[in-house]
Amino acid sequence: MTTNEEQMIGGSEYLKRTQGLSSAPFEAYLNYGYVLLVIAGADGDVPEAEMNWLINHQRMIGAPEEAIEKYKVFDYKNAKLEDLLPKIKADVPGWSAPRTLL
Repeated sequence: MTTNEEQMIGGSEYLKRTQGLSSAPFEAYLNYGYVLLVIAGADGDVPEAEMNWLINHQRMIGAPEEAIEKYKVFDYKNAKLEDLLPKIKADVPGWSAPRTLL
């Protein structure tokens, strides 16, 4: 039996076209956004314009609204990329989140 976090959630056509992915679990959408926040906040702050870009980007790829709401309160200053990256999985064997983020 799969949990809600393990269930695959279909991505948008944009995700399919740009990353070759058709679905990912909730945890992957959530942690991908968290990783982007950690990177954006590496200078100590995520300005409103950067947060708006992140939210719009995540909506474009098909991230669930529940994940997007969590981005708004995420403690990016104390998060570690090495803890978040392994949680990002997709429906394509060999797909690499770190490589995609470059």
